[in-house]
Amino acid sequence: VMRKMVEITKRQLLVAAVVCALFACGHAAIRGLNPQLAAHYSGTGGKFTCIDQSKAIDFSQVNDNYCDCYDGSDEPGTSACHNGRFYCANRGHEPSLLSASFVDDGVCDCCDGSDELSGCTNKCLEKSAEARQALRSKAEQYQRSLAKKAEQIQSAQSWKASWPSRVGTIDTEIEAQKAAVQAAEAEKERAQAEENERLRIANEEAQRQAEEAQKQAEEERKLQEQQQQQQADATPSATAGDAQQAGSEQAQDTQAVPHEETPEELGRRIASQWTHDPEAAAVPAGEHEPGHEDDIDHGEEEFPEGEEPEHGAYDEQQPEEDPNSPVAEAQRKLQEEQQKLQELEKEKRNIERYSHPAFDFGPNNMFLAFAGRCFQDMSTRWTYEACFFETATQSEGHYKANLVRLGNWRGFTDGYSLAIFDNGDFCGAINQPRQLRIRLVCGAEERLYDASEPHTCVYDAYLSTPLACTEEEHTQVKTHLEQLEQLEREVLAEIAGASTAGAKKDEL
Repeated sequence: VMRKMVEITKRQLLVAAVVCALFACGHAAIRGLNPQLAAHYSGTGGKFTCIDQSKAIDFSQVNDNYCDCYDGSDEPGTSACHNGRFYCANRGHEPSLLSASFVDDGVCDCCDGSDELSGCTNKCLEKSAEARQALRSKAEQYQRSLAKKAEQIQSAQSWKASWPSRVGTIDTEIEAQKAAVQAAEAEKERAQAEENERLRIANEEAQRQAEEAQKQAEEERKLQEQQQQQQADATPSATAGDAQQAGSEQAQDTQAVPHEETPEELGRRIASQWTHDPEAAAVPAGEHEPGHEDDIDHGEEEFPEGEEPEHGAYDEQQPEEDPNSPVAEAQRKLQEEQQKLQELEKEKRNIERYSHPAFDFGPNNMFLAFAGRCFQDMSTRWTYEACFFETATQSEGHYKANLVRLGNWRGFTDGYSLAIFDNGDFCGAINQPRQLRIRLVCGAEERLYDASEPHTCVYDAYLSTPLACTEEEHTQVKTHLEQLEQLEREVLAEIAGASTAGAKKDEL
């Protein structure tokens, strides 16, 4: 409302400036005079009557730098009155009103520099160029927003028009989709059963290979023992000292040579990976002599350079599921069919809900575009969520902690520019339920913003949406732009005329 009042005031000042310029106001000599108040400064009888009618003074006391009138009307061009207003003509740009306290303060506030007796240059054409560019951008934004608004209205009207026919077909579609979901579930179960059978066979094969490897390792161990015994029997003449020295050298060799995994240990470890039983990889008691800790497999292996297995080759965790496997494909298909069913069921609920005559969707049912939609403002520690035609909430953080219901949908007011949610959770501080008021403003994008609690348990927010844009506002912006462009042309023509006159004077 304030923005509209300011725009109206600017237009009034602009019109007054144009009229004054066209008809040569007789009071141009009165500094800071607002053309709209020119009638009060006629000087009839050599007197000036304060605009508030509080007193009459000599006309010579106007702009004498002494405040005589309580309303400050006798000093339009000085800073004598604290409530005075200085009129910036701003030729070539928008006129404006300036507080009298800024007059002759050494700062150029009016773009034409008229608020200072000296030291200012006229920059109104530059300011006007900036303002015109901003207005062009604003007009383009209105045009885009109005186009989006038309699309949303058309979509909402088409949806509502489809309700009668959808009521007769949606139940059949839901039943058919339920059957599709059941078929997808059966297909997933079948694919999972096949995958389980494949894994079972693979596990059994791995177990068989592990047992064979273990059996082969046991046979090799027995054969090695026999060969060692035969060698011992073939050298009976070895002295005890030689045997002791040989044993010492063998022990040193054993400590110097890193332990290599035996076939038996390999088989046990493979079995543990397939069966996910760590005990299956344990070495039977007694196979390692005390003090030979290097022979024990601690779960970490060393591989010759260039022969390291790929990461996860011996990982005991279950391998990740192949996204292209039949099971994964069946799961995706099931989720797609379930999503379709949920959308159909939601459509049915919405048709049944929004067909109720109690809902007012505004002119041309345009706010039906908000049906079933929620808007959030998460710019602070509090998350505000407004679901039109349903409910509004406030929560802490992004995880909806300390959820509070701000209100249920009540309806629109103030010409469909204000949405009301009331009868929320009870607030003991004011002994009343909470309520939320959302002001709808024109914008190309839809977003909830500036949510706050200006009064205890009374919440305000703004919603930017194309549905709040109007053709009237678009026309006002374009008219404002045309006025500034016209003023620019007039000023440029005056400058060109003055330049021509100066040139002729120089020639004479």
